[in-house]
Parts: sequence; C-alpha cells; structure tokens
Amino acid sequence: MAHRNGSTGIDLNSNDSSFSDEILTLAQCLMPEPPTAKVKRVIAESWIDRQVHEIAWTTYDTVVGATNDVTNRLFTSPAVGNVLGDAIDVVLRWQRFNAVVAGAFFAALWPAAGLPAATEQA
Repeated sequence: MAHRNGSTGIDLNSNDSSFSDEILTLAQCLMPEPPTAKVKRVIAESWIDRQVHEIAWTTYDTVVGATNDVTNRLFTSPAVGNVLGDAIDVVLRWQRFNAVVAGAFFAALWPAAGLPAATEQA
C-alpha cells in the first residue's frame, strides 16, 4: 500500500506488469494448445516427414475436388431439381394448413380468454 496525502490506497502501478504477467502465465497453463498451432509446431520441428506432409495435402486437395465435383453434379441433376421442387410445394402447403389450424384455434381461444381479436381493435 502507498500513502498519498495522508490516505492509504493500493498503488496499482508498481505491480501492474508482474500481475499481468502472472495472469498471462496462468491463462497459458489453463488453456490447451490450439490444434492449428500444434500442427504448425509439429511440422516446424520436423516430426512429420516432408513426404507424408505432401501426401496429406494431396489427399486433402483430392477430397475437396471430388466433393466439389459431386456437389456440382448433384445440383445440376434434373432429378434432384424435381425432388427439391416437390419438397418446396409440400412445405408451402403444410405452411398454409398450419395457418388455417392456428387461426381456427386462436379464433376460439381469444374470446374465451377475454381478449379482443385483431379485427376488433381499431
């Protein structure tokens, strides 16, 4: 504690850097290493042979390319378009059905609860 003008108080400036350093150290101990940082560290320390690294990236590029190709073919397929079109039609019909049922349910509920309907308010 420091004395300022006859009053006692905590002098935060004297220990700010050490306190923040201690908090940073505590945070580093409590938090696990992010996976990306660990991969970079492992590659930098040459734990993984360069050929294995290149094979892994080639495999990744191949999988991404194949997925892209399958997705493009899927979305340009007329059969998928028909199925999705029919699904949209079914969803819209279901939405209209739900609106009618909810309207009928609440039309009977509002008077029972003593609340005015939206058409009655002006």
